[in-house]
Amino acid sequence: MSRNALLDRMSAHGSDDLATPLYAAKTISPYLRGVLWEPMPGEGVLVGHLRSLGHTVIPGVEDFFIATPPTGAECVVSNPPFSKKAKVLARCRELGLPWAMLLPVSALGSHACQKSLDGAEIVALKKRVNYTNGSGCWFSSAWFTWGLGLPTQLVFAG
Repeated sequence: MSRNALLDRMSAHGSDDLATPLYAAKTISPYLRGVLWEPMPGEGVLVGHLRSLGHTVIPGVEDFFIATPPTGAECVVSNPPFSKKAKVLARCRELGLPWAMLLPVSALGSHACQKSLDGAEIVALKKRVNYTNGSGCWFSSAWFTWGLGLPTQLVFAG
């Protein structure tokens, strides 16, 4: 996909319709445990990757902002809509389950996100995530996590 086509797609979807590549799923996989809940599965790409890596994943079917975690869910994991990142992070903290959200690194500079990220741990990706299998992405991403017990507050992976 050309850079212009990628820009058009992101403009049309507000950066909210970007599939997670296997590379990004592999970077968080070692830190995930128990039954995972992917509450915003989109087309199910991340769910498929996590399952291929040996995880049990329950995909969401309801509105994440009002949904109750499914019975047995022990961790929330998603590549949420970037336009709703502050609301998603606040909801994750509200639920109290461990979580991992794949977001642009710029979330750190967002005042709206900072309250929910207090005490979070980060798995910073060593290379940029190519969300669309095109020619690359111009922003850096990281897994923002809480409650996973990472070995240090900042881990570089990939």
